[in-house]
Amino acid sequence: MFVNLKCVALISICICFIISINAEAEINDGIKLGLHGQISAWSSEANTSDLWSIRSGVRYIPEFSTERSLTNELSIASDISLNGYWSVASELKPQTEVELYRMKLQLKSDASDMRLGLQKINFGPGHLLRPLMWFDLIDPRDPLKMTDGVWAARYRRFFSNNANLWLWGLYGNEDIRGNYEYATLADEPEFGGRLQYPIPRGEIGVNAHHRRAVIDEANPSFSENRLALDGRWNVLIGLWFETAIIERRTKNIPYEWLKLAMIGGDFTFGIGNGLYVLCEHEKISRSKEWYEDKQDFQLSAYMLSYPLNLLDNVNLYGIYSWEMEKFYNYLGWQRTYDNWIINLNLFIYPENKNVNNDNQPGMINSGKGVQLMLIYNH
Repeated sequence: MFVNLKCVALISICICFIISINAEAEINDGIKLGLHGQISAWSSEANTSDLWSIRSGVRYIPEFSTERSLTNELSIASDISLNGYWSVASELKPQTEVELYRMKLQLKSDASDMRLGLQKINFGPGHLLRPLMWFDLIDPRDPLKMTDGVWAARYRRFFSNNANLWLWGLYGNEDIRGNYEYATLADEPEFGGRLQYPIPRGEIGVNAHHRRAVIDEANPSFSENRLALDGRWNVLIGLWFETAIIERRTKNIPYEWLKLAMIGGDFTFGIGNGLYVLCEHEKISRSKEWYEDKQDFQLSAYMLSYPLNLLDNVNLYGIYSWEMEKFYNYLGWQRTYDNWIINLNLFIYPENKNVNNDNQPGMINSGKGVQLMLIYNH
């Protein structure tokens, strides 16, 4: 019988806390305790379907961490953080939520890193369009870089030639996440891995993942296999790519094969304080057979970033859908102090009545408007 990973993680982290507290009381040596947090507040005004609405909210993420050296080369660490927020919109009821955000136990050395619990897992060189967004939902517009974690055991092994091997097993993550189209079958483990290997002027990665997915309760579950290849090089400019092929073994969906390919590049021009330019292009296709392209669409994205001075930075994001012939534009100004961050953003997105602007409080995905966000880290 498969052991419940959530229970194992909770028990393990509790044991780690007890060990740390006892060790501190006895020898008061080799132990690090930390309490950090982030408070953010936002307010936005957006126009969708000729109606203006105001959304505001407050979020607090406290994090408690411990670390203890076991030997000169081995240490054990843990951290627990919560995500609590209150948000209100002019046309909706206030939302209040407090949930577990991260909870993991970590055993690390110079050559390896083992993590168990609720954690963030992300990889790949992509920035805006990411075929390898398998386990996270990081929004490049979000200054908080918020994303729900996954319950997992993840192992990384580092080699002397700068290669590294990832192995992971997931359990208890039934919600649709990342760029998944279907939910994971409840009470079923999923597993995969990644090999990242250095090559001249860059590195290349090979990825694989297997799980059982489900469309809905009326349809049987099916196997889903993912294979992916990615790479990055630093030549005259930075260059990278991500490509993935996904097989869904079921006849209950229109297309059993999903293929994603993205290429990107960046460069800093010597204009003023330095103008950073990043561009990516992605093609997504679905088909009944792996070699066909029955349904496909393409996206192009860019990001411009310019530092006005040591404190202020301006960013411009844009995504264009070639099939829909629609542009998503986002202009942001950020001022950064030691503990404070101020963000002022303007956005113009195509209106979509099917988009829920409150899936992640603080982020808006339809209409046009302005948003102010204050962030304090302690």
